Order: sequence, then C-alpha cells, then structure tokens
Amino acid sequence: MTASPPDTEQNEPGQDEAVAPSPTEAFAAAVAAAIGGEVTPAVGIAKVTVDPETWVEAVKTARDDFGLVYFSFLSAIDWAKEVAVGDPLDGDVEERYEVICTLTELMEGKRVTIATNLDKENPTLGSLVSVFPGANWHEREAHEMFSIDFDGHPY
Repeated sequence: MTASPPDTEQNEPGQDEAVAPSPTEAFAAAVAAAIGGEVTPAVGIAKVTVDPETWVEAVKTARDDFGLVYFSFLSAIDWAKEVAVGDPLDGDVEERYEVICTLTELMEGKRVTIATNLDKENPTLGSLVSVFPGANWHEREAHEMFSIDFDGHPY
C-alpha cells in the first residue's frame, strides 16, 4: 500500500525557509527602530548605523530607553582604498571614517555597537562626553589619531 501525500506543502530540497531573527538581530532591530538607525550586518554583534547628525541623541536613547548604561569604548576606522599592510582589497571601498561605540546593558549582557560614517574632508561629530563622561579619553584618542573633531569635547 502506498502512503497518501502530506496535507501540508513541503519545501523542495534547497528551498530556503524563513528563519526567525536571532535574539541579537531582534535586539539590534528594536534599537535601530528607536534611534532612527539601520541594522548593519555583523557576525554575532548587534550593530546599528546612524546618521552623524543623530549620533548623540541616538546614544542617549540607547542608554535611556534600552538600559545600555555601560560605555565600553569608542574608536574610529579609516576606510581607505590604499592598502599599506595586508591583502589587496576585494572590491571598491567608500573612503570614510567610521566611528563606533559599544554600549552594554548589565543585567542580561545585551550589547550594541552604534556606528556612524564621516566624510574625510571635514570629520566632525557631536561629543558623547555629556552622555558618558568616560568617552572623554576615547574621543581624544580618535581626535589625535584621525583628526576627528568632536563638537563639545573639553580637549
């Protein structure tokens, strides 16, 4: 005797099924929606990219609305087309500075990296020192290494 076909539709081998977002991705999406940012793909990290004009307010909202009260670091990345060390580039790179800071919620350990992109011709960004006093040293280092000006920083 042969078996009846199943009542539900079966996916063919190789068809993708909808996958629920991971807790990290879901958290990143919630933060992004609240701070007006966009989730940026990153392995195992909740990374949200915001416009430079909303940088300070986005970090305040992340702190106040999501309990991300621990500021662990701020730094910058110089995305350049020239490769001084390492492997050649695989594709075209948009020349810019990317400023990143990581904030953590201490009860459950949720962590988010907030990023923004700055033009290399006039790299200026609002200072986070009024939001997180510990940003003072980090911003000063980014200023010295990349000449990024942080408006409102007490240099």
